[in-house]
Amino acid sequence: TYGRVAWYALGPIGLHMMDVALLVLLLGVVIAYEDAIISFVRETPVTTGSAALDSLATVLIIAPLTCVEDLHFLSKTSALGIIIIFISFGVLFAYGLIQNGFSGIGDVTWDDMWPKSLTGACNWFGVTVFGFGAVPITFNLMESMKDPEGMPQATKIALSIVGCTYAVIGNGIGILFK
Repeated sequence: TYGRVAWYALGPIGLHMMDVALLVLLLGVVIAYEDAIISFVRETPVTTGSAALDSLATVLIIAPLTCVEDLHFLSKTSALGIIIIFISFGVLFAYGLIQNGFSGIGDVTWDDMWPKSLTGACNWFGVTVFGFGAVPITFNLMESMKDPEGMPQATKIALSIVGCTYAVIGNGIGILFK
């Protein structure tokens, strides 16, 4: 759909510009995920001690999954994965409350919500893209669905959950690091 809109608006150049923009977006998302994985692995006993080797190891684990044509076999584990993610967020939030109590909520100000460095700006942008990055690929997903009329409602529900989750997680992590 985006390609058709770009084609009608700007011709072949518009189509190529749209393809490049989506490619850059998706490449940025992959880089952000890889960076997050490396930072998580760095703090665990399974690290190799080298960011390059940790990155290579995670790519060797993840790359074969990207080559599979049908990920239907993973559908049964998706719910479990989502539950584990929410449990992890709950543990982080609880740890922040245990460390700082409810007084930590009052310590987080509006100024704490904005980045103070280039690294902070990159992290802030990454969270924004992660939370709302589904928008550019929504039409492609919708066109491949059996019942595409359900996509707007599913997207509305998903983005509402993402927004609420980030509000809770953001406050929890803000309390943790105060």
